[in-house]
Amino acid sequence: DSIIIPNRLKTVVYSADSLFGMTQASSLFRDNLVVALGNEEVFAIELFTKLNFVRDSFNYKVIGLPDWSEYHSLDVAYTQPLALTIATNKFVDYQTPDVQNFVINFRREYGIEPEVSRYAFLGYDVAKYFLSALYLYGTDFEDCLKFMDLDLLENQLNFRKIPDAGFEITNWNLIQLRDYQFHMVD
Repeated sequence: DSIIIPNRLKTVVYSADSLFGMTQASSLFRDNLVVALGNEEVFAIELFTKLNFVRDSFNYKVIGLPDWSEYHSLDVAYTQPLALTIATNKFVDYQTPDVQNFVINFRREYGIEPEVSRYAFLGYDVAKYFLSALYLYGTDFEDCLKFMDLDLLENQLNFRKIPDAGFEITNWNLIQLRDYQFHMVD
């Protein structure tokens, strides 16, 4: 025998409904995915605090906005059990050999740490990407960008051509908090 449980998408306006609205819209039998659209750190802190109060009754997973990866006051003891996932356009995985080699060479050359906020990784990625495109496809490489597939350090660059407007980057990384560190979601 089996039981069919409806799996409907429910919208909760947290600022109006708070935790009560969340629990009323949640399933006791399935994982509940919370896509949180608030961009204030205090909102994220309150959301994780309250969701942890009901964690024994409901299984939640939370997707946050790109800025959430910069929030330093989020307690990992609250975010990790809720499998915090963030869509971001930049992520450097310091566990990969390519990144580790880049960091060692950067330190040796410049005597400082490469920082994401200082564009060290982005500068490397952009130079590698476009110089490779130039090498592989020549000066008219823009029509061949859809064929470019390089492993980069901070972000994979994927472009979509917009008629009469140029190009738009279409890639987002999904990173998830596991073992007290962010990791790429496969």
